[in-house]
Amino acid sequence: MLDLIDELWVYAFPVIVGGGKPYLPVREELRLRLVEHRSLASGTMFRRYVRS
Repeated sequence: MLDLIDELWVYAFPVIVGGGKPYLPVREELRLRLVEHRSLASGTMFRRYVRS
């Protein structure tokens, strides 16, 4: 399943919440490289990763 991922966009919102499910499977390794990051006016963090 992880072979289909070439790029991952993550928006992190400044909210405190409890536990939850992970984005990706925990047992598989996916090597990603951070290529872009921005802090938006609302406090949201945007991060773009590509496969390395």
